[in-house]
Amino acid sequence: MEELKEVKIEKGMNDFLVIGLGRFGITVATTLAQLGHQVLAVDCDAKNLKEVENIVSSAVTADCSNIEVLKSLGAQNFDCAIVAVGENFESSVLITSFCKQLGIGFIVAKAQNEQQRIILEDVGANIVLFPEVYIGKKLASILDQPSVNKLLDLSPDVNIVEIAMPENWADKTIGELNVRKKSKVSIIYIKRGKEVFTPDAETVLVLGDRLIIGGDKAAIDSLSGKVSESIDINFVIGDALGIN
Repeated sequence: MEELKEVKIEKGMNDFLVIGLGRFGITVATTLAQLGHQVLAVDCDAKNLKEVENIVSSAVTADCSNIEVLKSLGAQNFDCAIVAVGENFESSVLITSFCKQLGIGFIVAKAQNEQQRIILEDVGANIVLFPEVYIGKKLASILDQPSVNKLLDLSPDVNIVEIAMPENWADKTIGELNVRKKSKVSIIYIKRGKEVFTPDAETVLVLGDRLIIGGDKAAIDSLSGKVSESIDINFVIGDALGIN
């Protein structure tokens, strides 16, 4: 596999053009809009707009494989384009190339394999993503350790994960448990129902809490062995796909 190039994302992007409203495109478009950005969502099939039209700034039916259509949408005025066209790779290549020609500064494209990545980068994509690969790795990780939902690898040996709270920690404070010293992990956030908050030493843990923790893999593996609850795999995969 060719080595991936280093890509730097500049701050200050606010206007986003999302082309293709499959599950991936819908998730990107709605999340960016909810984060306060201006989003134009485009798909050639009007029925695909229904899920986003009340969330994004604007939703339009159009075939973006024509550069004149992109010009008419004002594509040249956007900071970033996300080309999330699914099955039609030829259209994805054309749209990515046209976005580059129109001067869009940052282009993200979706691919299904390594060969597609190389082509999309050649025609102008700054980042090419493999959503199916991500989900596959996510599923394999969950099946390997059902009690641990890995969120981020900071290095090969240091992870940030979501884990169910060990039952014997209930009704005790983080300070009382001396988590950092005894378990060699740091509790970054606590998820309690729909609430997510940053704890301190005086925070009392409650049965059912989920913990976002950071630490080395050995310490996390040791702690996960003390957790009896399994993660709902449908929820985790749904969360990764943005359908919860």
